[in-house]
Amino acid sequence: MLPFKGQCLRFFLNQTANSIDDHSQAKYENLSESYKEFGGRIGEHNLRSSHENFSAMQDQRADAKGTFSTLEDGYNKDAILQPHDADIEHVIAAKDIYSSTLLKAGTTDKELLDAMNDSGNLIFTNSSVNRSKRDVPLGEFLENSVPHPDKPGVRVMTIKGEQYELNEEDCNAALEQAQKVLNQHKSSAAVEIGMTAVKSGATMAVQQVVGMIVVETIDIFMDEIKVFSKEFKLFDEKGMVQNVKETKERLTQRLTQRFEERQIWAKAKTLGIEAGVSGALSVIPQILISMATKIPAFALGLIREGTLSCVRCVRIMSSNDENKLQSISIIMASTASAVVGLYVGRVISTGLASVPLLNQFNSQITAILSGLVVTAVPLVAIYVFDQNKSKFTFALGNKTTAEA
Repeated sequence: MLPFKGQCLRFFLNQTANSIDDHSQAKYENLSESYKEFGGRIGEHNLRSSHENFSAMQDQRADAKGTFSTLEDGYNKDAILQPHDADIEHVIAAKDIYSSTLLKAGTTDKELLDAMNDSGNLIFTNSSVNRSKRDVPLGEFLENSVPHPDKPGVRVMTIKGEQYELNEEDCNAALEQAQKVLNQHKSSAAVEIGMTAVKSGATMAVQQVVGMIVVETIDIFMDEIKVFSKEFKLFDEKGMVQNVKETKERLTQRLTQRFEERQIWAKAKTLGIEAGVSGALSVIPQILISMATKIPAFALGLIREGTLSCVRCVRIMSSNDENKLQSISIIMASTASAVVGLYVGRVISTGLASVPLLNQFNSQITAILSGLVVTAVPLVAIYVFDQNKSKFTFALGNKTTAEA
């Protein structure tokens, strides 16, 4: 049974690590993607037009067209910008924002799109200016302009033979605002990266404590199963009730001693989860003790049901049933081991749900402990049957025999 314990432990640890990986996967999956690949994966329209901030500005432009009003040009607020000449401009290009490894590592796709389309990074400007600038940084774009001969602080940009005026102060203000909101998103991403690291470490630390409890409990429980299968007597002078009582007391004593030896309480205090571990120390041992006390009944039930199942299968094989395999599968599905598995799993899961610390790992712990018990029951049944077969009563036809 030792390989089974190691397998269960690896399964428990892997499930917890996987949950952390799954939690972080959404933030890390775009680290190796180019901007073009990112757009292809989420849809080009989702990069801009479908975002709520971008969409709101589209509605604002449409309303301005309907009311024949003007819009404010973020690069030249003194100019008159007609809505049919206006485009929505990313002051810091979306592609440039996407190039930030910090943002990609600390955000999900949605959060990254929020950074690109933050209202502080969006302005209205002339469509020719917008299309000429494209993904070029604003400072580099302005280098292609010249000072206006008559207007201080105004630069003239020539695009396809047409001249457009850009106000240096307005451009700097727009860039400063865009950089401010981008820095806020980067700060949030940095905090998220740090919190993810702390949360992952804390989760693994808590998982380690819970894992220690489970492993130590399994270790002791397996020793008791060995003793039970080889030395436990169902029909000795003490009787079943007294034997079960002694087993329960022995388990409780050994579990308490083992938890003290492994300093589980000290680790719990370091993590601030004393209350959770207190519940765990109470619930997990009691669950296994409860299962241990029921193993005699489970073993006897398995012997009885196993015998009946064999008889039923033989009858089916010797019958004229056209669906023998299906009939046998129905019998096997209702065997005692299957019923025990469902019962034990429900009992363990219900017990774990009462302790928040353990409930975080409910499915993993339930799978391990129920698997342990279900594996133990058939082995115990074999030993019990072999050691006490002379005590059982078998019926053949109308004759009943019992050996002393």
